[in-house]
Amino acid sequence: LWLWGRPVRVHLEFSMWSNSDSQLSLRPAHLAWPVRTEGYALRARSVLDDVVDALAAPVVCRPERQPATVTIMSVGTPVRSVA
Repeated sequence: LWLWGRPVRVHLEFSMWSNSDSQLSLRPAHLAWPVRTEGYALRARSVLDDVVDALAAPVVCRPERQPATVTIMSVGTPVRSVA
């Protein structure tokens, strides 16, 4: 989390309780300045809102690609029969 041009280490936790219920939390790694400021609280809330919006966005799935057919040809001396 960036605040006033400085990185603040945080832990982002996502807990899924069921198919329809989940919890997202942001926890600071320390309590030193600027964690206990109003600016930190506002920025943390903004980051959480952005993550929630990203998780709630519809997912566009593309069909899987079919594997390409690969032909391997050996170049070299022909095999002779021993008969």
